[in-house]
Amino acid sequence: MKVLLAILLFIIAAQASAQNFTFTQKRYSLNYTREADKQTLRVKGVIIISDGESQSALLNILKTRIETGLDLQIVLDMFGGDIAVVNKVYDVLKAKCNDRGLKSCDIKTEVEMFRHCASACIPLFMVGDERVAAERTNWGFHQAALIEGFIMIPFMSEYVLKQKGVNAAWLKKKKSMFARLKMTWLEPLEMQGSGIMTTIVLHPR
Repeated sequence: MKVLLAILLFIIAAQASAQNFTFTQKRYSLNYTREADKQTLRVKGVIIISDGESQSALLNILKTRIETGLDLQIVLDMFGGDIAVVNKVYDVLKAKCNDRGLKSCDIKTEVEMFRHCASACIPLFMVGDERVAAERTNWGFHQAALIEGFIMIPFMSEYVLKQKGVNAAWLKKKKSMFARLKMTWLEPLEMQGSGIMTTIVLHPR
């Protein structure tokens, strides 16, 4: 009996391990782990499709390897990316728990202490039903630009953020951040009223 139980536990562990994956590209990486009823996706870097890579490979691995209908935690440490690609990533992840208005699970997005969420990271962060940021994190805002960031696209950042649920009045109040390509850095406590975070985890005093 003990031998049979050990074999079953080994098979279950092997199956769980087989579901894990790491997807590493030149400018970003994904790391996915699955343990019982918990799945976690870590995204790090800048989501830009470099030469020799494809957008379809990124979207396909998210569609096929992340389980639908199971609570998903997404941990971000990103300096932005191509907003068109990030919007598609957002849609794929959102669909894991939302199908034609029917909600089957919850998505939690998180930025851990001393990490960054800048530019296109912020719309991706908004995919979470619960959105958690450590107090000592850095959040970067600027106006959207064509790839490689030399030609500004007026009003694009505000439009995308508002579309994803960021408070319109807060964006209007902070409009100076979007008048240039240079990054403006804020901490979570400076972003109250934005609707970006649902929870700020305070650092012990």
